[in-house]
Amino acid sequence: MSVWLVGLTLGAGYLMNKKITMMQNLEEKVHEFNSGVGAAVPGPATATIRQVQRTLPQSDVQQGINEKAPVARQKYIKNAQEAEHQAVGAYESASQLPEIQGVYLTFG
Repeated sequence: MSVWLVGLTLGAGYLMNKKITMMQNLEEKVHEFNSGVGAAVPGPATATIRQVQRTLPQSDVQQGINEKAPVARQKYIKNAQEAEHQAVGAYESASQLPEIQGVYLTFG
């Protein structure tokens, strides 16, 4: 029985050591990847850009994506965006609130 126990202990120790080694190697490679990117051209570093993008709303991050589209598509997108904005405004306006009707619940 003690041979099995020694074998299991050695196996568990080997697996734990392998996991710790792999995690350390992974962390080193991630750190090397993130810190190795310097500013090759004038401008902010990649880490600075990533930090700013984490704090911005997604709509601001993707703001310039439609500028590459043809002019007709840009107009269509702008008109659809304005129509949706008007629909939301109409829905949220105070004059359009529905009348709430209900039934009183009595207990006992």
